[in-house]
Amino acid sequence: MNVITPDPESRGHKPDAWIILRLTQKGEVSYRLFVSWRGNIGLQDRCRMSSGADNLDEMIKRDDGCFVWPQTSGSIYVLLPYAQGFVGLNGDRMLQSIMCNPQLHFSPGTVVEQLSALKDSNGLVQYPMVFANDVH
Repeated sequence: MNVITPDPESRGHKPDAWIILRLTQKGEVSYRLFVSWRGNIGLQDRCRMSSGADNLDEMIKRDDGCFVWPQTSGSIYVLLPYAQGFVGLNGDRMLQSIMCNPQLHFSPGTVVEQLSALKDSNGLVQYPMVFANDVH
């Protein structure tokens, strides 16, 4: 695990909601964030997918409870521990397109899985993250 706390102000994004996607292609696994920001009155929600990371090991938890996760592009995402999940109606439509038609967004044969991190009794994502998908 990294002990250096990246400066999220340099190339940082702090979305209102986030979901981790696990991509598997030809046995290689990587991760991407699907994130959204709520629109103000009269403005639509915004959403995007991060450039990704090869693993979750570079994600750290700050003293304020936020998760900081650098991506391959150099961007840094600051994730609120209570914001995993619903990405808004616009984001949900885009996410469903990604999940139902991954070949439109990634190389042929890529399997996309939406991960769901386990939460504590306060509804906050646990750290280190354990995913319900991986618990048997």
